[in-house]
Order: sequence, then structure tokens, then C-alpha cells
Amino acid sequence: MTQEQLTDQLRHQAARFDPQPPPTLRRRVATALADAPPPRGAARPHYFWFALTGAVLACAAVVVTLIVRAPQPTHPSIAQRPPTQHTDPVLAATPSRPSPLALAQEWIDDPLEGEVQNLWIDLKTASQTVSSVLPSPVKRARATTSNATL
Repeated sequence: MTQEQLTDQLRHQAARFDPQPPPTLRRRVATALADAPPPRGAARPHYFWFALTGAVLACAAVVVTLIVRAPQPTHPSIAQRPPTQHTDPVLAATPSRPSPLALAQEWIDDPLEGEVQNLWIDLKTASQTVSSVLPSPVKRARATTSNATL
């Protein structure tokens, strides 16, 4: 058999091929599908969706409440006006000028002294931490004498 004859034979068989299923097959498949039980867990009950919706709404309400009631950051005021202690309305109306030395004491010296005291406290804490971690000379002397006796 040559290649041409084989090709012709395959063409002839392909033309005769009828892909239509028998008429009873369609009816049997439809009946089997109708008789089959529905798959388990395919549809969720209505109360599940109500509970899920309620949970989502409750979470959204909590988030909105936290956002609305969150404390707003306050910006520290750089310059503060000293309180006036004048009881007489005439004296209260006249502006008083503080001395430059008092301003320097209030705005420069006091904050720097506070920072120096904070630095001393931090240094003391750091030295205590380091001394508690590192072995002391007494401990080292005992360790070397105990090793020498072994």
C-alpha cells in the first residue's frame, strides 16, 4: 500500500465518521444527573451569610471608631507667652518687657541643665549595666586561683 492509497483510505473513513451519539444516550445522561444527589457543602445556609456580613460590619465600625477617636498629635508650641500677674487693668494693658538675662535663664539654661541631668542618669544606668555584665576583678582573681589548684 502506498502513501497515496493510505491517505485516500483515511480521508474516506473520516468522511464516513458520524460523531453524533445515539439518541438514547442523551436521555440516559439527563436522567442520571436528575437522580444524583446535590453535592454536599456547595451552598451555604443563609444564616452563615448574615453572620459573615454582621462580623464585617462590626469590624468596620470598630475601625471607624478608632480612626475618629484617635488622639490627634499636638504640635509643641515653640514660644510660650508668660502668664500676666497684673491685677490692675491699667497695668495689665501696658506690655512688660522681661530682661534678657531672665529670658536666657528660662529658654537656654534651664533646658540645658535638664538635659545634663538626664545624661548623668543615663550614664549611671549604663555603668551599672556594664558592671553587672562584666566580671569584677575579685571574681577573676577567685577564678584564677581555683584553676591553679586544679
